[in-house]
Amino acid sequence: FDLSADATPSVAAHYIQAKIPHTFFPDFDLLFLYQVGLPVLVSQLAWTGISIHTLGWGLGLLGIVLALIYFSEWTFYVTQSSAAAVLSVIFLAASRLMGLNLLVGEYPWLLSLGIGLFAMVQLTYAGKWGILPLVASWMVHPYIGGMCFLAWLLWGLWERSSYSLHKLAQIV
Repeated sequence: FDLSADATPSVAAHYIQAKIPHTFFPDFDLLFLYQVGLPVLVSQLAWTGISIHTLGWGLGLLGIVLALIYFSEWTFYVTQSSAAAVLSVIFLAASRLMGLNLLVGEYPWLLSLGIGLFAMVQLTYAGKWGILPLVASWMVHPYIGGMCFLAWLLWGLWERSSYSLHKLAQIV
């Protein structure tokens, strides 16, 4: 491994070769309780000859790209403003959140966020077909997938209520 702190997803991907183990035996006597979505995907792509670390890093970058694209799409849907969509991407990219998570090896977090934002947009525009990427987001990182679902659900309830943003804007 290099000097980043991505040991957990890389080690988990290393241990998942043919099946998901119960423990980290023989190296550690710890239960294998890590989220398995990204390590399973990385271990299945290991046949390409690319190192496990590089695969995880690449999927983390893919998550960043998806998150930036679909965060702007979601912002445009909510505000109906191209300027707000562009500013949202600039603020998200400048927040250091993505780069920091890539640096410390939070590849599952990044990929799940990108897929989760894609799912929110799909649930909004395409309806029930957005459930598939939402489940994928939840499998990669249960917390982030759950937060994306909760955000989409709360926005849907807010939009259908008498206090929607459009009505609030008319009041102001």
